[in-house]
Amino acid sequence: MQRLLFYFLSMFLAATLNAQEVSDTIEVEEIIINTDYDIFQELSSENMAEGTVSLFQDPLLKVVVNRKINEDRKCMGLDGFRILIYTDNAQNSRVRSLEVVEACDTLFPQMPNYREYQNPNFKVYLGDYREKIDAIPDLKIVKRKYRDAYIVPDKIYFPKLN
Repeated sequence: MQRLLFYFLSMFLAATLNAQEVSDTIEVEEIIINTDYDIFQELSSENMAEGTVSLFQDPLLKVVVNRKINEDRKCMGLDGFRILIYTDNAQNSRVRSLEVVEACDTLFPQMPNYREYQNPNFKVYLGDYREKIDAIPDLKIVKRKYRDAYIVPDKIYFPKLN
């Protein structure tokens, strides 16, 4: 009886593992097909002015990187930081937030600004920073005009590729 139970258990386990392998293969093919930008192809391309890069890696590395790219695309951004310069829920906060955005366009043209409404507050943010330490120099500049500015975690937009 124990042998029969062991036999059925091992067959079930083998069938389950085989089914997982097939589903992973299908998922991997979808990931590779859905990717528009291939960093590995870009690195492997020959450019006489910049030199040549030869990549020797496990093929699964490409799959993992492409999976991460697709997940980030679904999120419409990645975790990062921004400088919060204005938040208010007063009656005139909508108009005031527009004024702050216009002032930021002239005062800080190198930093992108974002105005959003999170019930019940209007908020104005500056910049897209991957690390908090990257935002500190700009925070010092912004604090000259907006003393209450501070760094907050937020979803940031992907940096533009050249």
